[in-house]
Formats: sequence, structure tokens, C-alpha cells
Amino acid sequence: MLSPQAVSDYLKGLVEEGYVETSGRGRYTVTNEGVDWLISQTDALRDLVEHVSTDVIGRVDVETAIATTPIDEGQLVSLTMGEGTLRATADDNGGATAVAVTDAEAGGDVGVTNSEGVLDYDLGTVTVVSIPPTREGGSDAADTAVLADLAASRDLVATAGIETLVAARRASIEPDAWFGTPHAVRERRRRASTCC
Repeated sequence: MLSPQAVSDYLKGLVEEGYVETSGRGRYTVTNEGVDWLISQTDALRDLVEHVSTDVIGRVDVETAIATTPIDEGQLVSLTMGEGTLRATADDNGGATAVAVTDAEAGGDVGVTNSEGVLDYDLGTVTVVSIPPTREGGSDAADTAVLADLAASRDLVATAGIETLVAARRASIEPDAWFGTPHAVRERRRRASTCC
């Protein structure tokens, strides 16, 4: 819900952009430029809705696994976990099964759907170390000796954000994976969805 002040601020911005004209006393008229802008935004919204309904929702029930044996489309497969990835084998002897929706050679990726049963896997542990943002000390606030000790006993090290990456490198740790800041990831996704 928008406050009256927020609506007023939005309208002021639209007037400044030339999309709306005002004749005073709370009366506003959409300009030709405003109609064109609205149509362009409607097209972008339609494209986004189509992308979500087709590419996201339409594919949500298909998972990808690594084929451990040759697999034919339509074949019943057993599902297991190995080295952190979903694996599919051309049989129905496992605790979890699915139907292949693509062909695959051994070692290739295969789409599977209609999963049933319980997937057996060994639980691991995750240790999370929080590094403050730069304005609160950033990587300078990290205890590199503690980071090095923690990393030495872990199979995999990942960092998220620049402060964390710098702190890891100062502790002589080269992460197995690193991710940008949440803001940068969101911005990259936004730009990718409006591109091409």
C-alpha cells in the first residue's frame, strides 16, 4: 500500500519525465510520451511473464542429473547423490526413482522428472563465518589464523562478497567457489533478463 506522499512523489517524477501533465488541483493527464512509455513497459512486463511461465515454472519439475550409465528418454532411473551431485542410473533398484526426459551417455547430463521415493545421501556440515561489511571493518576485522584453521579441516571453501574473498586470501585460502555481493548478483540477473 502506498502512502499519499509516495503517490505524490511518483506523480512528481512522472511529470518531470514528461509522461504526465498536471493542470493543478490534483488533476493529471497522461501525455503521448507517457502512453508510449507505458506500452513499452507493458511489453517488457509481458516478456517477463512469458519468461517466468515458460522458462521457470514450465521447467521446475525437471531436475538435471549426471548419468552414470547410458540412459534413454522415457526410461525409469534410480537416483543417488555422489560428490554433491544428483546421479541417475538406468535401473529401478534405488530408494528413489524418476523418469528420464532426455537421452544421455554415461557421464552426460540427463533431465529427470516424476521423482518418487527417498534419496539417500550422507549429511555434511556447513560452517559459516561472517565477515563484516567494509564500513564496519571488512576483511581487516577477520582473524586470519582462525580462518586458516577452519579452512584446513573443510573439504570445500566458498566465499560470498568481496570482503570475504579478501579475508580468505589474506589467510592464504583460495576459495573453491566465490560469489559476488547480493546486490551485484541481483543487478546482473536484472540486466541478463532484459538483454537480447
